[in-house]
Amino acid sequence: MSRIFISYRRADAADVTGRMYDHLVRDFAKDDVFKDVDSIDAGVDFRQSISAAVEACDVILAVIGSDWVTAVDGDGENRLSNPDDFVRIELETGLQRDIPIIPVLVRGAAMPEKNELPESLQPLAYRNAVLLRPDPDFATDIQRLKRALSAILYAKNDHKPVVTRVPTLESHPGMRKHIVVLVLAALALSLVFFLVDSADRTPSTDAPIAEPDICNRANPPAECLFNE
Repeated sequence: MSRIFISYRRADAADVTGRMYDHLVRDFAKDDVFKDVDSIDAGVDFRQSISAAVEACDVILAVIGSDWVTAVDGDGENRLSNPDDFVRIELETGLQRDIPIIPVLVRGAAMPEKNELPESLQPLAYRNAVLLRPDPDFATDIQRLKRALSAILYAKNDHKPVVTRVPTLESHPGMRKHIVVLVLAALALSLVFFLVDSADRTPSTDAPIAEPDICNRANPPAECLFNE
């Protein structure tokens, strides 16, 4: 069962949540991170899957965008005011279980005030939040979030090391490009050194070639006798 549960509203922060999920599954096992679209198989009752996941997880990431508090349903009613709202149920369950809930503030959102939340969610206002800003700050913020999650899972795992995924070419597509560039650069550099070294070893053809002295042979020609 997944250990990290991501609670979010698609209309509020689907894109940044997807990016966050992609980064988390690079370091943590994919099965340890629950996100509805990616973690529920086709044909499965999503209500049961979400309920089981939030009941078993070790930490909840509550992704809060700029419209999270004011989001309304098709009838114009505030979603958080509806006791059957899935986001509300997810967070109520986490609060009842007293597990860590990390509000992840995106799109410039501020932490909701206590009086903006239903009574059952008001303790959420006192949970320490983390920012997840767009580039160029995203890389720094996502690393801070990963460290916080690792610390929580480490404590929940009776102080056993948290197993994270070893980076591979498949999990880091950009790594393949960098490796190819480095290999080609190394080959080009080796070729340059080879050509320079070969040039240094080639005998120079500019020096005059001494003609052999035929008169110093054992049997010199007759004309050498008359030159003495």
